[in-house]
Parts: sequence; C-alpha cells; structure tokens
Amino acid sequence: MSDSHKSIGSALSDDAAREPKATAAQLGRRLLRLLAPTRIRSLSLHDAKGELLWLSQGEFGPVQRRYVQDAQDAFALEGSAEHLERDIEQGGQALFFCSRTPLGERSGLAFAIVSGRRRPDVDLEALRSRVIATMRRFSSAPLSP
Repeated sequence: MSDSHKSIGSALSDDAAREPKATAAQLGRRLLRLLAPTRIRSLSLHDAKGELLWLSQGEFGPVQRRYVQDAQDAFALEGSAEHLERDIEQGGQALFFCSRTPLGERSGLAFAIVSGRRRPDVDLEALRSRVIATMRRFSSAPLSP
C-alpha cells in the first residue's frame, strides 16, 4: 500500500512541477481587470512583510509605503480582516486586500488607489469577494516578482 501512496504522491509532485509558477505580474494583471469598475489609478502587490513585488504604473514613494505599513499594522491587529478602505489625499481612496494562509497568517497584500467617485452599478461586496478569492488562489504558490 505504501508503494501506491508513493506513486500518487510522486504523480502529484510531477503535476505541481509542470504547472506554471504564479508571478506577481500575473496576479496584478488579473486584479486590474477585476478592479477596473472602481476606476483604478494604481495597483501594487506586496509580500507578507510589505515589500513591493509589482506596481502597475507610476512610482512607489514614501507616502505609499506609509499607507502600506499602516494597512499591515491594521491587518496584524485584526487577524481575520481581509479588506480595508481609507480616504487618501487628492480625493481618492485606498483599497487594501490581505491574503492569508489557512492558519490566518498574512501572505500578501494588494494596494489599489481608486477614484473617489463610485460608479453606482458596482457591487463592492461582490468585487471584494472576487479579489480575495483570486488572491487566495495565487497565495497557494509563492509569488515571484
């Protein structure tokens, strides 16, 4: 019986090795498509420590780093939180999505700057759910820049 477990295990390992590794850019492009109805200005992806992995456009300066650090702190305090919204300068909003491991540890963060005006036809709850589900699928494999 242990031989059959070995062959099943090795077959799974072989399948996993053949699957393409997820990249931060792949996740970023998918999240940009999902978040398009929010009139997204910029999207950045970060690892569990808050280090920048990918940026959709522009530059990532000290103000954006502060926003990410504040979100990291908030997600650390509230162990089950997966989403935060903050008003920011220039009339925009910051949306933060936290990806967590099955044990609740933070595994990644998406930070979107969106227009302050909302489209009335956008179901934000459904959008949040889709973004979190997408991040969970990608968090099962470590992201590479």
